[in-house]
Amino acid sequence: MKMAENNSMTDNAANAVINNREESHKVLIVEDDTALRKQVCFAVEKYYTVYEAQNKREAVRTFKDADISVVVLDLGLPPAANTPDEGLKIIDYVIENSEAKIIVLTGHDNEDITAASIRRGVFDYITKPVNTEKLIYAIERAILFKKSEQKINDEGVKQISVNVKLGDGLQSIREEAERKLIRKVLLENNYNIYKSAKIIGIRRENLYYFIKKFGWKIMRNAV
Repeated sequence: MKMAENNSMTDNAANAVINNREESHKVLIVEDDTALRKQVCFAVEKYYTVYEAQNKREAVRTFKDADISVVVLDLGLPPAANTPDEGLKIIDYVIENSEAKIIVLTGHDNEDITAASIRRGVFDYITKPVNTEKLIYAIERAILFKKSEQKINDEGVKQISVNVKLGDGLQSIREEAERKLIRKVLLENNYNIYKSAKIIGIRRENLYYFIKKFGWKIMRNAV
């Protein structure tokens, strides 16, 4: 049953990627490792318009020239590649100057840094070595949330804050953000499934998936 649900979500994500591809969303890849950057760019450019940067200066310049939707960011960048300092500076710049979503590329031994970056405003993270299929799905989710937030702002809904202890783990932080966003929209629309799904920017069957995932009960007459 779990496998069937995962396959359904993958198929729906693939369809959504095709839709977003038609909208020409722009993705910025910030990575100083040339081989990894080219690998990621090759995978992402099949679906989106891709920009590259290998340091903070190039990343900032790209932001001034293009309307970036999603940033895929390695925190360890020159001139201090052994620390997250440059990556954190980019996170601050992006959050202060745009509505772009940020996906961090991280090592398995960097959980504290990754959690701190999520607290700083990062949308998601991908562990290295990079699984390109997971990365494409993460980018798609980021774009869906970005569009959803724009719609929610248009509807006058207040910004949603996430309050999870770091000790709960990175997965809990990510799921808490999803849970609060979806719950807020459902409540604002009296659990009208059709309208809520439209505002969030997902299909109704995807919304039902999240409702089941979070263990919520809805009224029988919800549509």
